[in-house]
Amino acid sequence: MSVGTNIQTINLNNIQPKMQTNFRSQSSPVKDYPPDTVEINGKKKTGMSNGAKVGIGLGILGAAALAIGLIAKGRGSQAKEVVKHIDFKEAKTFEEAKKYAKDKLGVIYYDVNDLEMANFINEWLTTIHNKCKSIDKTSYPKIIANMKEKQITAPFCMTSSAKYNKNIEGHILGVNMSTFNNFDKFIEEAIGTGSVISKNKNGKYIIIDDAYKTDFITNVIERVNNYSNNLSLKNKLKLMSDMKSIQDGKMVNGKWKEKPISIYQTLNHELGHLRHQYLAKDYELMKKADEFILQGKPVSDITKEFLNTPTIQETAGKVSVYAQESPLEFVAETFADLIEGKILPDDVMALYKKYNGPMV
Repeated sequence: MSVGTNIQTINLNNIQPKMQTNFRSQSSPVKDYPPDTVEINGKKKTGMSNGAKVGIGLGILGAAALAIGLIAKGRGSQAKEVVKHIDFKEAKTFEEAKKYAKDKLGVIYYDVNDLEMANFINEWLTTIHNKCKSIDKTSYPKIIANMKEKQITAPFCMTSSAKYNKNIEGHILGVNMSTFNNFDKFIEEAIGTGSVISKNKNGKYIIIDDAYKTDFITNVIERVNNYSNNLSLKNKLKLMSDMKSIQDGKMVNGKWKEKPISIYQTLNHELGHLRHQYLAKDYELMKKADEFILQGKPVSDITKEFLNTPTIQETAGKVSVYAQESPLEFVAETFADLIEGKILPDDVMALYKKYNGPMV
């Protein structure tokens, strides 16, 4: 489970993490901020194509367990409030963005003195507020804080119901500004070489498998070859999300077809985790197998059934490869798709209901 982002090498046949940094979100297992990062070694898993490998890092395994149960005391007890439409307008100064966040969304910024990032997060939360009437402010991150790179190797991370500076408690959305300030380094680490992508004699990435020479992937690789730290924040996030959409795609008529996702998918995924905690009494029993092992506990029967039942794995795979990791990741990935207005197959929605997936 996760909110944040880890760079790993993606094998379109076997998912095999290269390093513990990813495009998916991470979540902290500790009560006081900031958390330490716990690395989890990835396991090989049947993936998307026959023997193909592409080096696009998207973080299939989260680096730490979500803070389970810390907000369970609020499950089902939050008061419903009348949701009023908010008109979003990009702030021209950071102070203006901070005031908007506090007054309209109940969000406080600490140590993130960046106007682009504040506008991006404010726009995301405003969209959620206006679009999802069933989601109230108790599910929003209350604190937006800068995470040091040495503490966590992800662009974003989420900690549920933790304390910041021991005086304010609430969900914390961590932003690793060093990721975006050193984007060239981030992208270089995210791209590897294999039987799909390689480097030519000029050091440029090229596609060497015809099945992956689509207009979309060609455009992504061209942008990777020409990335710059001068890109706007949204263009950096767009490149990240497009790389992830390649990883979450599938083979159609002999060509790799990406799964379109928005630049808000990672944050929507994590919001799904937070909402799921309120609804599922057996939430703690739906984690990934690696997380049970990390905690020295036996893997739950719910997760065993999920991983070992072919029909369940097939259904989860219709959402994404990452959705096959555990019931929690399946729910969060499905929630993110629903937030984006995607119509999902009946078997996906039935499985979502089985695990008490939150309504959108």
